[in-house]
Amino acid sequence: MLISNTVLSMLWGSTAHGEQGEMLSSQIRGVAEESMVLQGAPNISDLIPSLARFDLQGLERKIHVTFRRLDQIVSSIIEERRKLGEGNSVGEEAKDLLQVLLDLNNHGDYAAESSITDNQIKGFYDRRNRHNIDHNRVDDGRADATSRRNAAAIKEAFRLHPALPLLVPRCPTEDCQIGRYTIPKGATVFINAYAMHRDPQLWDSPLEFRPERFLDENAAKFDYLGNSSQYFPFGTGRRVCPGIPMAEKMLNYILASLLHSFEWKLAHGSTEVDLTDKFGIVVKLEKPLVLIPTPRLANPELYYSYS
Repeated sequence: MLISNTVLSMLWGSTAHGEQGEMLSSQIRGVAEESMVLQGAPNISDLIPSLARFDLQGLERKIHVTFRRLDQIVSSIIEERRKLGEGNSVGEEAKDLLQVLLDLNNHGDYAAESSITDNQIKGFYDRRNRHNIDHNRVDDGRADATSRRNAAAIKEAFRLHPALPLLVPRCPTEDCQIGRYTIPKGATVFINAYAMHRDPQLWDSPLEFRPERFLDENAAKFDYLGNSSQYFPFGTGRRVCPGIPMAEKMLNYILASLLHSFEWKLAHGSTEVDLTDKFGIVVKLEKPLVLIPTPRLANPELYYSYS
């Protein structure tokens, strides 16, 4: 919920809070999870393209329904913010991105040259702007050994369990040769990051969790930006994930806050964590990890935020 609310705030600015905010976040999370499952499901049409028009498994129909639900949610957010802004004067410096776009929307007067439509606003959010990424790593300049080891442990976790095991597919514009394989023009090619991160030719003891492999001189060599052909949990090149700077900052901040604020223990008297992966378009645990938090801080007010 925390991560979902953070992302929603970045995308849409001031969103609903309390029960309404939780419901909105839950709806978007549900749609996102469902779409990822559908996009990662095996499709017989990929093997026999001539069957695609029949949609034998109903996957295309289901994904269209899912995206319609997402469109309805986004439309409700835009409409709610439009009503909220009517009659309220907000200074330019206080406006978030959605308010600026709604100003350009010009209240539906699409005849104006500078006007944009609601669909264009949605399309703007759908595009990923890759030109304003701050590639400074958050662990640069840190002298504290514990912080460096925590960063190394996170990198090692992404090596063993990359969020996207198969990176965004590529399609060659002409026949090409890669190693012993001929890739025909127009073929769909997936990059198997999961297999490469566990390749014994590239890594010593690849199935072991060894954060020290990302310490010292290797800390700079293996970053998240895909600069090494051995390690690219967030992709590489022009299509590298645009959310890397946010992920680096937020993951470390959230993890440190949770560890500082709570004592943690496994649920149901368990002593070991089952790290078996469940594959789809993203990797998840086969058995969800359930932890019991116990507050560590003496002042309970520290666990609440106030506006």
